[in-house]
Amino acid sequence: MSYIQDWVTEIIIFILIAMIVDLLMPQSSMQKYVRFAVGMILVLIFLQPLFHVFNANPSKFLQNELLSGSNESEQLEKEIENQKIDIQASQRAYILNQIAQQLKTIAEEELMKKYGVMIQDIKFTFPDQSEEVNWENIEMLSVAIKRSEETANQEIREVDVDIDEEPATEEKLPIEDIKNDLSSFWEISKDKISIIGEGGNQT
Repeated sequence: MSYIQDWVTEIIIFILIAMIVDLLMPQSSMQKYVRFAVGMILVLIFLQPLFHVFNANPSKFLQNELLSGSNESEQLEKEIENQKIDIQASQRAYILNQIAQQLKTIAEEELMKKYGVMIQDIKFTFPDQSEEVNWENIEMLSVAIKRSEETANQEIREVDVDIDEEPATEEKLPIEDIKNDLSSFWEISKDKISIIGEGGNQT
């Protein structure tokens, strides 16, 4: 009988102490861990008669439970960090896509008028340690271009087939002039622009 009285008294005292500690503790990320530990201790106190009957070691039980809770917390933090990285990667890809569309809009009309070429794709190269998508941080712009279908058809119609003559070579694009124009349109150094032609040749 005295054992039960001591057990109930211990529960009441611990609950009062836990309430006081919870009221005095400032709001922080550590609060949830303290509440978890207090809850585990309270559960152990409630189960103390069972431990007594089965001759179990409550301290070992508490140690295992706390270790399990710590592992779950670490796993949760890793999952949150991975999700954060994925979100940042998606945001980066979206921003680069928007920048590429804007660059196309600025330059493509003039390139069509002067050279009869279209911009297929724009890829960005940043320094290895750079995390921000910043125009000033760009190391290289790789611009893939191709002749427009209208220009290609015009060139085909102008070719005269003569068996005795060697086939005419395709007129090369004025890459340096295109680079100069893109540098002017986009206000970026010509050295940071790389042109990739229809054959995949990079200049």
